[in-house]
Amino acid sequence: MQKRSRLFIDRDVQGALVFRVAYYWALCVWALFFLLTAYPLAMQWWRSALTPAQVFEIVHATWLSFCYPMLASALLLPLLMWDIVRLSHRHVGPIYRLRNALRDLGEGHAVAPIQFREHDMWSDLAEHFNRVAARLQENVQQRDEAVELQATSADAPLAMSAASLPPQV
Repeated sequence: MQKRSRLFIDRDVQGALVFRVAYYWALCVWALFFLLTAYPLAMQWWRSALTPAQVFEIVHATWLSFCYPMLASALLLPLLMWDIVRLSHRHVGPIYRLRNALRDLGEGHAVAPIQFREHDMWSDLAEHFNRVAARLQENVQQRDEAVELQATSADAPLAMSAASLPPQV
């Protein structure tokens, strides 16, 4: 099978994953900064009263020691998001293909057997779906044959009785 050509297969699912990664990253950065600032502030406050200048000095010193690691993590964030999207392809792609095949099957269209890519998750779903779709197709064919047979057998007495009548002039 070919490699996937789209970045997002299912924008709702994969967009939620990307948003969640960015949210957790921002929450982690905020928590680290808060903790790195709160500890020195609490220690200084416990020893003596803090002046606004001392508070600013502690926050500024924390920022200076924290800004480069935060910048490095911010530069890695797009790579992390891209990797999450690529990894989610292994989950979202098969479900997307299965959902489309189920929709076509539900609308009465014939569905070709589905096959997932080599490293996709849930390859057993494709096997199960293909068995169910084949069985359903067999049942539809049997039903169609039975309806056709019933229609031809119901028309046969009428055709014979019409043939036995004398032609009208």
